[in-house]
Amino acid sequence: MYSLTANSNQDLSPSLNTKLLEIYSNLLLDLEACINDEGLEDKDRLKTACNADNLHPFQNILFQTQYKHISFYLDGFEYPEPAITVKQHNYPTSMHAKSRNGVVVIVFSIDKEGKTFNHKVFSSTFTYTKRERGSECQDEFCQEALRAALALRYKPATYLGSPIVLDGIKVIYRFVLDENKVFTSRGGAVELNKVNKLIDKGKLQKAKEKSLEKIDDYHYMNLQLAKIFFLEKDYLQAQKYAYDFLYDNWSFIEGGQNKFRLLGLSILTESCFKQNKYKEIIDNFN
Repeated sequence: MYSLTANSNQDLSPSLNTKLLEIYSNLLLDLEACINDEGLEDKDRLKTACNADNLHPFQNILFQTQYKHISFYLDGFEYPEPAITVKQHNYPTSMHAKSRNGVVVIVFSIDKEGKTFNHKVFSSTFTYTKRERGSECQDEFCQEALRAALALRYKPATYLGSPIVLDGIKVIYRFVLDENKVFTSRGGAVELNKVNKLIDKGKLQKAKEKSLEKIDDYHYMNLQLAKIFFLEKDYLQAQKYAYDFLYDNWSFIEGGQNKFRLLGLSILTESCFKQNKYKEIIDNFN
């Protein structure tokens, strides 16, 4: 089991993990009871109508995974992770001028040999016209995501060691133009290092003033402020700035800066925990 960390040397409170594991375990028992009430057994449990959505946030927090398939929570099933053949998706060249960021979700099935089939666009943030999920999407982002998904290959999913067909697998394709711009700019790196040095020296007020001064220029300053307020035990403000860092510019954060995202998630979760905001912990990760 993974503990949540603010950085590589500092564990956040063990009591948070204990509380989250307790809630997670109880939710797993509720799911099992629901499926038993349906009378489903063995592989047929995959057909359950029971809702597992409330388990996904805990999976994200505790295991740093994004899997949202019912088989992940059922005994006897082995989820096919990760893909053994992946084709890189690219930002469509013709869309560079528009500089739009967003995600396309592809849903598909995996056969007993690990090959993928029945690919469809489940949702797309680039499609603003109202349409049913799974209906045809013709824009270039959808087509590029489908092209990449068609090449996916997995180890077969199994039940009690035997390969099975698994439906309803979802993969998220993120399209972000110039995703590392802030981090690769020398000016941004210099300013961030200045704030880090102030934090390391315990000069939190000066670090706070510097972060607020540069926050409009560098989104990362939201995370710096979250760290500062957390160290000051102002958990309400730490929660606010961690949330702003993670969700006010989600396409930037999801662009590959995973260590910073994990830090933001840790501070957000711990800050909610310190305020006994257990429901908000779950809501923040849905």
